[in-house]
Amino acid sequence: MQTITFNVTDMPLVIRTLDRFVLARLSRQSQPVFIDMTCPHRGGPLTHGKYEGESVLCPWHGNATRLCRLQRLDLPVASHGDRISVEIEGFIGFTRTQTEENCNHDNNNKENNCDNE
Repeated sequence: MQTITFNVTDMPLVIRTLDRFVLARLSRQSQPVFIDMTCPHRGGPLTHGKYEGESVLCPWHGNATRLCRLQRLDLPVASHGDRISVEIEGFIGFTRTQTEENCNHDNNNKENNCDNE
């Protein structure tokens, strides 16, 4: 595990690891949330996909994934003022993203459920 630290003002942020793309954003309660945005089909970066309603299209193959199907990760995290530290395995790097404007997904949000499938 490696500890990475970034400013809350850098969020939303894409954390790239050896095997996944993780969206780091703030919840509606201003708590850090980490969502695995890796396409289940071939591991593409859903963080760079096009949003269509309640789904995101993988930029590699165009497969649609329902936002409610994306896994919220329970990562060790600590906040220090405007700084957030998180432990993550296989860290490669991170980039800022505009994904937050499109993705209001929260696994505890009943508005984004998949019960009707």
